[in-house]
Amino acid sequence: MSSTLIVARRIYAPGIPDAQALLINDGVIAWIGDLATAQQFKQDAQFFLDAGESFVAPGFVDAHVHLSATGLNLLGFNASSATSFRDLANLVNEAALSQSGEHIYLQGWDETSWTDTLSDFNEVLSTQALSRTFYLSRIDGHSAIVNGSWFDWKSAEIVSGSKRESIWNDLTQSASDELVSECVKAALQHAASNGVVAVHENGGPTVSSEQDFAIVQTFANQLDMPAIYAYWADLDTGNVVRLAAAGAAGDLSVDGSIGSRSAKLFESYADASDNSGLAYLEIDQIAKHIVTTTNLGLQAGFHAIGDEACARIHAGFVQALDRVTVSAIRSSRHRIEHLSMPSVDSMDLYADLGVVASVQPAFDATWGGPAGMYESRLGIDRLANTHPFADMVKSGMVLAFGSDSPVTEIKPWNWVKAANNHHQMDQRITLRASFNAATRGGHRAARNDESGVLAIGAPADIAIWQVNAFADTSATEIASSWSTDPRSGTHALPDLSQDSPVCLATLRNGQSIYDPEGLFSV
Repeated sequence: MSSTLIVARRIYAPGIPDAQALLINDGVIAWIGDLATAQQFKQDAQFFLDAGESFVAPGFVDAHVHLSATGLNLLGFNASSATSFRDLANLVNEAALSQSGEHIYLQGWDETSWTDTLSDFNEVLSTQALSRTFYLSRIDGHSAIVNGSWFDWKSAEIVSGSKRESIWNDLTQSASDELVSECVKAALQHAASNGVVAVHENGGPTVSSEQDFAIVQTFANQLDMPAIYAYWADLDTGNVVRLAAAGAAGDLSVDGSIGSRSAKLFESYADASDNSGLAYLEIDQIAKHIVTTTNLGLQAGFHAIGDEACARIHAGFVQALDRVTVSAIRSSRHRIEHLSMPSVDSMDLYADLGVVASVQPAFDATWGGPAGMYESRLGIDRLANTHPFADMVKSGMVLAFGSDSPVTEIKPWNWVKAANNHHQMDQRITLRASFNAATRGGHRAARNDESGVLAIGAPADIAIWQVNAFADTSATEIASSWSTDPRSGTHALPDLSQDSPVCLATLRNGQSIYDPEGLFSV
C-alpha cells in the first residue's frame, strides 16, 4: 500500500473545520483531520509533505474543452493578438513563411472592436499568402476566413454554417497524427498546471475528426495526465458506441454562436436586421436523440446558445417525455452545453429531469459587459437574459463550469470569479457555489458522483495552491458574498479580488500530474 500524508495551513474539506492534514492510501483519501492527530500517521506514511501556508482543495474539472485546438494555441497557431483585419493579414503573411503544411492555419481572431473591414485584410495579404490556401478560425470557431482551393475565389471571405463545416472537415483530414498528439499533450499539461484533474473533450464530426478523437483517447489512460471524459457529438449513436465515447453529447449543435451571428434567435440580431442565426437541428431530431440515448443508457447533449435554440431543446425534452419516463431521463443525466438564453420554465424542467448545464462563465466576463459584443449583437433587453447562473442554481440544476478552450482560457479561478461577478447582478452566484461548479460539478456532469470533494473514500484528486489572501468573513458584506457560514465547518476560499492563486502541484488519484518544484519527488 502506498501512503502519502499532506499537512497544510488550510484544507478545503466540508464539515471538518480544523482540517489541516489528509492521508492518501493507494490514491484514495483515507483520513482528514488536525495536525495533532496527523502525527500518529507520519511515521507510517511512505511520503510526507509539509505544504506550509498552502491551500489544499479539490482539483478543478474543465467540463467543455477541445484539446487539439487548445494545443494549437499553445504551439503558436494563435491569432488572438490581432487588433484589426490588417493586423490579422500581417499574421497570415508571417504564417505563410513559417508554416510549411498544406494549408495556413490560425485561430482566435475577434473583430468585435475592429474598425476596418475584410477589404483591408485582402489588401494587405502578401503574394506568398495569396498563393496558399488558409483557414482562419474566429475565436468562437463558428465562422472562419478562408480562401483558395476549397471554393473558386482568390480573395478571402468569411464562411459559417455548412460551408465552414465542409472546409473544416477537409482541413482536419490533413492534420498529421504527430501534430495532433503534440497538441493534445500540450493542452493536458497546461490544464494540469492550472489545477485541473479532469477534462471533458467535446469531439464530433463538425468540430474535430475520428482520427483526432482516437488520438485524444490514447491519452485517457496516462496516469500522469488529467482524466479525460471523451464525448462524441453525433445523432448516430452507433458511431458513439463504436468510438467508445463517454456519451453522445458535447457540441451537437442546435445553433452556432452569438459572435458569428449564427446562434439561433427568435428575432433578428440588433446589428444585423436581416439575420436571426442558423438552426442545425429540428425539434423532432432533438426528441428522437433524447429517446434513443435514454433507451441506450447514454448521455445526450446539445450545444444551444440563442433563445430559439434553447426553446427547441425544451420542446424536444417535452416531446421525448411522451416516449420515455422522467426517471429514465434522470438516470441518463443528459447535458446542455452553454445554455446561454434558456427560459425560466426550461430551467425548472431541466432540474426535474436532472439535466446538467455545462456553462462557461468567462463568456460573460469577456463579452457580457457594457458596450460589449453581446450588447451590440443582442441589444440591452436580450443581454439581460444571457447566462442566468443564479436562476439555474435556484431551479436546482447542476452546473458544471468549463472554458470551451481555445475560446476562453483554462483558468478555473477566473471562471469562479466571473460567475461571482456576473455583469447582470441578479445572476451572480456565491463563490462557494461557483467553486463547487468548477470542481464537483464537472464530475457530476460526467456521471461520476464520487469525485470532486475532499472526503474520506473519495479519489485523491487534489490541487495545492499558493494564496495571497482569504475572504475576511468578519465583514458582513463579504460574508454574504462568499456564503461562508462558520457552522458549515469549511475554510474560506481565496479572495479573488487579489492576485489569482498559483498552482504549486496537482494530484490525480494521489499521483502528481503537475509538480514544477518537485514537492512530491522521492
